[in-house]
Amino acid sequence: MGGIGKTALADVVFHRFSSEFEASCFLANVREESEKHGLNHLRNKLFREILKDKDLNIDTPSIGSTFTRERISRTKALIVLDDVNGSSQLEFLVGDHDQFCRGSPIIITTRDRSLLEERVDDDKI
Repeated sequence: MGGIGKTALADVVFHRFSSEFEASCFLANVREESEKHGLNHLRNKLFREILKDKDLNIDTPSIGSTFTRERISRTKALIVLDDVNGSSQLEFLVGDHDQFCRGSPIIITTRDRSLLEERVDDDKI
């Protein structure tokens, strides 16, 4: 459902808690940005912010080098994916959430609850 404050709430949570993590990333308007720039652009933005590496560029479907995967798995990060509208977006951006450091929350806003039901335990929706 649109217009009920999902993004505003996610933004408040992000700004309140991001300082408690080694890294944080708020990907706004995933639906629109993926249409304009592609999912690879968004994933690069996500990993650049988490790893604090402005030159990082992953141009393959997988995460990239073993070194990059290890760094991601060791960096505790707060991640927000705003306005997700397809399971392919979730798969490409966060894949198996186990690739991220334990304790790294991923907040997803979407108008389609079924996207979350496929990937998230009921008590976390």
